[in-house]
Amino acid sequence: MRATPIVELPFDLLCLALPLSLAMVHTFLVVLDTELYRVTTSDNARIQDTFAYLKFESADAHHILGRISFDQCDYYQLKNSVHLPDDRTPADIILECLDESNWQKVHPVQSLQTLAQSLSDSYVYIVIKPKEGELCATEGAIAILNRDHQEIFSRLQIRVYRLQRWTMEDVTHNMAGGRLYLPNDECLVKLSEIEASLTQHRTYKVPSAPENRNYRNACQYTEHFHNIFEWTSNQSGTATDREFIAFFNVLRCFDKDSKHISADSSSTLKTSYFI
Repeated sequence: MRATPIVELPFDLLCLALPLSLAMVHTFLVVLDTELYRVTTSDNARIQDTFAYLKFESADAHHILGRISFDQCDYYQLKNSVHLPDDRTPADIILECLDESNWQKVHPVQSLQTLAQSLSDSYVYIVIKPKEGELCATEGAIAILNRDHQEIFSRLQIRVYRLQRWTMEDVTHNMAGGRLYLPNDECLVKLSEIEASLTQHRTYKVPSAPENRNYRNACQYTEHFHNIFEWTSNQSGTATDREFIAFFNVLRCFDKDSKHISADSSSTLKTSYFI
């Protein structure tokens, strides 16, 4: 097993959001799949919150968790927490943590306080494993798209000369003979029609939609949902069930990412989230 660095996950905003007297935080170690990470959580956090901190605060962990949700993982408390002394390598610690005889499955909604009375930054308390097949299912769907819809798939592929870097040269390279329309350029009529269509709400019929699981899933993201969909009293709406599926899957994976990206104009940040 290769030596693995410990990844620090800053959690400064928590301390800013709470009065100093209430800003209780805990820092401890977690094994995600076969990697070791250090996380910082609030005093009243739950086990599933550890997943969120890894997914949104660590670029390395994001590549593992970017397309799955917290309930697509299994969580195991270490019956005997594993100490990380100065004279042991992270790789040795990970190997010890992956001993399943020391695992006890826990539910993600349980409080972190169930792991130990006092959490220490030199101990590993929990192992998080993506469920068997979850990551493979994503790769399989990508392979099917490439096989059955190669032309569309090729348009979805973006290549950059340097990872986590996006330049105008990369834009030109990925145009594949197309033309770049900047915000102040006069666009083709067809492009204008597409832009106008995208600004219009998609309509749905309420009586049948609430019985649909995909509709209920989409409604979890209330603000974004009402920005895109609206109820209609007409015989039928314009939105289809597949749109609810697509909406939910995009928001599930990238809702919090989009907030980070929209708040920072850096092209480096944008490319790092989608590589």
